[in-house]
Amino acid sequence: VALSILELLLVSVGALLDATWSPCCRSLGTCQSLHADDCSGKSCQGVVPVWAATWPAAGLVVLAAPLRMVLKSTTVALTVVEQSSRNDDRIHAPKGNGHGVAWVGKRPRIMVFLVLAGLVTVGCGATVLTEVSLAGLHFAARCPLERASSRCGVEVCPSSVCRRDTDFSPCVCGRLQEEEMARALFLNDFSACQPYEWYSWQMQKLEELVLKYENFACVAGLLSLATSVLGVMLLIVQLACCP
Repeated sequence: VALSILELLLVSVGALLDATWSPCCRSLGTCQSLHADDCSGKSCQGVVPVWAATWPAAGLVVLAAPLRMVLKSTTVALTVVEQSSRNDDRIHAPKGNGHGVAWVGKRPRIMVFLVLAGLVTVGCGATVLTEVSLAGLHFAARCPLERASSRCGVEVCPSSVCRRDTDFSPCVCGRLQEEEMARALFLNDFSACQPYEWYSWQMQKLEELVLKYENFACVAGLLSLATSVLGVMLLIVQLACCP
């Protein structure tokens, strides 16, 4: 239960970061060179999948709650048997309409449902862990973003927003906005370089934008790592508790 609640909390924090702080998920006002999905933020990597919270929540409903009822019913049955044995050394069927006894009586009929629901929950958890781990690697590769010591040229040319017509042509970026350049650097993990067409104040603005992407990537990477480690522990416990 505690692992499910902690995992649910981490997943919720990750979804909140995507919705409120991620600079990549925000739509750009003007976009000339990037793909439409890159400009709108649809192609940006999220910290966690949108539906990730359903995994720990389903674990609480499908696995934790039934397991608690089974343990409770077993404890009640053992107590009744022990008391009966002390009285006349015979095992009597427990009387009353307690929840534990009712659960034991109904268990064979819902066992198939619990097994199927448990397998679906575990499979959902494995999928969430895979995507969160990939997201962690994505953000870790961008913490920090690389900076080129020279202008954009033959060695360093962000191909998604700048171009070289031939092998002997310079790297041309044209009238490229700073926001668009920062988005391209982050998505494609390019080294930040200064286009020949840019002034120094444009590079200062680009550096500020790159720092925002960088800070988000570092925090998101740590959060993804924590979510993955805790998720592996939760998945192991769910496999052990699966009916």
